[in-house]
Parts: sequence; structure tokens; C-alpha cells
Amino acid sequence: MSVREPGSDTILIREMVAEDVTDILAIEGRSFICPWSGRLFGETIAFPLARNFVMCSGADLIGYVVCYFVAGEAHILNLAIAPEWRKQGCAARLLGFLIEALTGENALAFFLEVRESNGAAIRLYQKFGFEIIGRRKNYYTETQEDALVMFLEGPASTDA
Repeated sequence: MSVREPGSDTILIREMVAEDVTDILAIEGRSFICPWSGRLFGETIAFPLARNFVMCSGADLIGYVVCYFVAGEAHILNLAIAPEWRKQGCAARLLGFLIEALTGENALAFFLEVRESNGAAIRLYQKFGFEIIGRRKNYYTETQEDALVMFLEGPASTDA
């Protein structure tokens, strides 16, 4: 499954494949204090319950999202955009694509954890309707920072 952005021949969102891992790791390392390993990304790509997508501009991989989807619940595990592509709406496009794709698979709920200090990400998720429903104390062990648990009720759950 892939989509081209309206009016653009350069932005493409497609399923993540093993060949993407090198480019993903470059973004991961510039985006997170404690980045995921190549092995973890490889395992996630092979995991049958995963729904993973990358965003590309031409031949350049510029962002990705990793999500597990089971029994109508989607858990967004990782979303990142290359630093030079931030503040251009890429994260919103990628998140919107994921929500739409999983809504098409009858997603009932979306969950994620986010650093409480990551105001930009929290605002992005809130724009999509996510609400803070809890806190995980010291979730990020490298900094002892809490994670906020956020929830979005999927559109499929409101169907009669």
C-alpha cells in the first residue's frame, strides 16, 4: 500500500522493508536519546502484527512509523522524521496515513507513549484527537522521564 501526496510527485508513503533499515537508523540516531537497533527494526518488519510505513521524497527516506495492530487496537511504537524535514507537515501526513490505513482495517483504538517533555509531538497527537489518559513513571530509563499515555478512539468504534 502506498500513497502519493496530492499535488506532489515526490512524497510517497509505502510499507517498510528490510532494505530501509540503514536509512531508518540514520534518522533514528538523530532523533532519539536511546535509538532502536537495526536488529529491533528488522524483527519489527518481520513481525506479522506490525504495520510499518516509511515516507520518501524521491529516493530519500525522510520518515517512518512503527505500529503493532492486534484485535482492533493499534499501538504506535515509533514515529520519526529526518531533522531537515521537520516543521513541514511530514509527521502529520505520516500519522494521518497510518490512522486512515488502520481505520480501513477496522481499528477501534490507537495508543502511544510520548515523553512528557516532547511538546511538539504531544501537540501533533492532540491535533488528531489523541487524549492523555495516563502516565508511566520513569518509562524512559536513560533519563528517568515519565511517558504520557495517549489514546485515540478509532472511527470504526463509532459505527453501529
